[in-house]
Amino acid sequence: MPKAFSYHRNYYSWTPSGEMPNTVIALSYQVGEFFNPYFGKVTLVKSIYNPYLDNEEELHQRIYICKNPKQNFEKMKDLFKHRIFE
Repeated sequence: MPKAFSYHRNYYSWTPSGEMPNTVIALSYQVGEFFNPYFGKVTLVKSIYNPYLDNEEELHQRIYICKNPKQNFEKMKDLFKHRIFE
């Protein structure tokens, strides 16, 4: 398994530096092409239904396998600096 990192909330401050791993496991409630600008290949692997959530947009947690990152950790951190509280 790759080491965990996140650009969400306070985890943003602790992201590693250097080159990103070739393969990243990404979690998101969003559907579609969110990860495509950041990786060469993005594959939806699983969608997990959670019936206890009130927000209809978040009823499904999606798991993606993302390969061939288009940038390193520093560039990715810069790209997400205005999105950490989304």
